[in-house]
Amino acid sequence: MKDAGLVNVGGAVQPGEHYRFSDRGSSTCVLCIHGRPGNSLLMEPFDTWCEEQSYDCYRYDQFSCRDRESFHGDSEQLLAILVEELYQHLSKFKGRDLLIVAHSFGAVLLCETLLRYKLAQQRIKIVLSGFCPEREEFLLINQKRLDSYAREGDEHHVEHRFFDVHICGKRFLSAEQLQAFQEPPMGNISLRDSYLGLLSVISCPVLITYGSEDICSDYQVAKIWERLLDCRVAQFSGAAHYPFIEQAQTYFQELDRFMSIG
Repeated sequence: MKDAGLVNVGGAVQPGEHYRFSDRGSSTCVLCIHGRPGNSLLMEPFDTWCEEQSYDCYRYDQFSCRDRESFHGDSEQLLAILVEELYQHLSKFKGRDLLIVAHSFGAVLLCETLLRYKLAQQRIKIVLSGFCPEREEFLLINQKRLDSYAREGDEHHVEHRFFDVHICGKRFLSAEQLQAFQEPPMGNISLRDSYLGLLSVISCPVLITYGSEDICSDYQVAKIWERLLDCRVAQFSGAAHYPFIEQAQTYFQELDRFMSIG
């Protein structure tokens, strides 16, 4: 097994690009797209699973190929950069069996990329993890949760409680993963009111995963399911927005079943 670790890529996408590629010589690769805020450390459980299954695992950090300090573009420019960056990463795996795990904002990024670039999907499967395509409902339900916690007690602890219950229990996170959550996301991106219309660009098998306490609601999942041709759903009872961290064993058993489907 070769593990390149965190390395600098010379010219593969952009000079200075950071990625973690566990190359095990497999015909199957798992590409992980993290959400915002955060980085690829939060997708680390997939590397452990890939090692057990002898899959290659590819995790990259969004915008790491560019100088954050010197970027002063607007929302559209930033999104265009991230989309182009993702497409270049996806292009590395043409002709291979590919599982794309798109978590939260990562799913937004994947939809935007598939809308702009043609990508053959015959050998692709997708996991949409904690994806909330309907912005209004997402904001409404989670604001109600915050308001409820504020009425119950100390307002200073509301955000901490919300994080523990609906994002990820801190006891499940390493110090490095907690730090990843505290990194401010690169720039501001103006999201669409709805991403449901973009789901038509997905023609391959999809597994939707989310926790019962997730910021992603049953409503969001039902809306996604209605739009996809080949779709399965897995909800993880008691888990929040990161079930692959909080309930790794159960989560990856479900992923094994998905991968076994022809």
